[in-house]
Amino acid sequence: MRNIIGKVGLILLFVAALACSKKEEGSSAPATPAAAPATAGTPGAAAEPATPATGEETPKPGAETPATTPAPATSPRPATQVLVEFPPLENPSEAGPAYFIVNRTGVVAVQDGKFVALRAPEKNFKELVAGGDGKVYAAGYRAIYRVEGDALVKVPGSTGVDHLVVGADGQIWTTSFQGITHFDGAGWTKEEKSVLGADVSLLEGIALDGNHRPWIVSANAVHVRDGETWKTEDLSGLGKDKFFFDDIVAGPEGAMFAAAGEDLLRWKDGRWERLALADEDEFLGSGAKVAAGPGGRICVAFNLGALGCLLPDGRRVRKDWKEEGAAAMLKGLALDGAGRLWIASEAGLEVVAPGGASTKWAPGTIPEAPGDIEDIVVLGAGPTTLPPVGEQRTGTVHGKITTKAGAPVAGKKMEICASPAAMFQETPCTGAPFVATATTTEQGEFTFENVPIGTYGFAIEIDGKWSVSFMEDCCERMQPGQVYEAGSFEID
Repeated sequence: MRNIIGKVGLILLFVAALACSKKEEGSSAPATPAAAPATAGTPGAAAEPATPATGEETPKPGAETPATTPAPATSPRPATQVLVEFPPLENPSEAGPAYFIVNRTGVVAVQDGKFVALRAPEKNFKELVAGGDGKVYAAGYRAIYRVEGDALVKVPGSTGVDHLVVGADGQIWTTSFQGITHFDGAGWTKEEKSVLGADVSLLEGIALDGNHRPWIVSANAVHVRDGETWKTEDLSGLGKDKFFFDDIVAGPEGAMFAAAGEDLLRWKDGRWERLALADEDEFLGSGAKVAAGPGGRICVAFNLGALGCLLPDGRRVRKDWKEEGAAAMLKGLALDGAGRLWIASEAGLEVVAPGGASTKWAPGTIPEAPGDIEDIVVLGAGPTTLPPVGEQRTGTVHGKITTKAGAPVAGKKMEICASPAAMFQETPCTGAPFVATATTTEQGEFTFENVPIGTYGFAIEIDGKWSVSFMEDCCERMQPGQVYEAGSFEID
């Protein structure tokens, strides 16, 4: 396979600009952008685009509880103490399985002290949710699936969605790039996203409150269904002109929590509050995922490697994976009923118990997870017995760099890591949990040895400027002890 370095430059620069747009004053020094980006030479088909769920049009259920008019708060709630780890839970819940998505592989269960790959009609999934009916659901690119034993079974009438939530009565609400769909137990209905507002573009998350009302966060607003219509919440009194929302979740005592960059917003009893997870001079990145746990615990995983949690008494729990030499990006987050924290990152999977003891599975140590581990769901207190940590399996990655004319590009420094950064301080792979370097030979070839089984991207330095791979992952089909041929790359 031959790939052209630089053909997705506009896309990559846009991503870098978007990341910077969420960064407020007082953050760290600006990072260096990558130069002309590259596309990874990876065999295999790209992921399929999502399509909205459709189905038979049926009457909507009866009118829902009207929304309460909020009285916005004007100041953040102070945090009294910062802890390193969670305190123990007083009343742990019963044990249950855990599930996580593996990029381009499928869904893996953690149960009875082992990892089990679930049978499924497709391998690409976007999100896992624990339904109010006690079942686990997966948002796929082609359909919605429900976990039944060791398999994922398609929900009748569904197609691909981005986000979903399932109520205790089995009703399903979903969002996608095209709009909102609802399954009322008999059939599907659909609404265009314009019902949320003419300027609404991206739909970032969805949740149900205690009155079974769906709440949606779009790029810059929070919406709630008021009877048969949608209402946009008034956030004007929270001391900020615009929020950039990432996720929303239902919390204890009827509260709703929305992650918006460094901010965590709480709605309770018709009133919005802006809660403090970081000190005024801290920059944690954007809140990629928010999770509600037992005992009123709320956690936000930030995309720069930090975790911020709020306890019911106002104390904060902070943990920074980047300081420990792990990943700069957290991809999955869950809190179980035993008080444990489940984190998926570029460093693999980690389960942290109250008090700080943890079990870590680095990339390449879970045979059922050859790719990046992403979204996580845990039922109840999670598995009583965790699987053992296996030996890290590695392979060799080989490829070639040429000019458009086919001439080898020799003597160029290259890096391989899980996600080479478009914006960086030193090199695109600095700070990654695994990084290896190589220099192209006179024939333009590169070889990376002892690479843990997983998915990776490349970076190459040409004339003092770095280019990074984008849009495709490399090496998800690499086998232990074998040489994986990444393919040939062309540069301008």
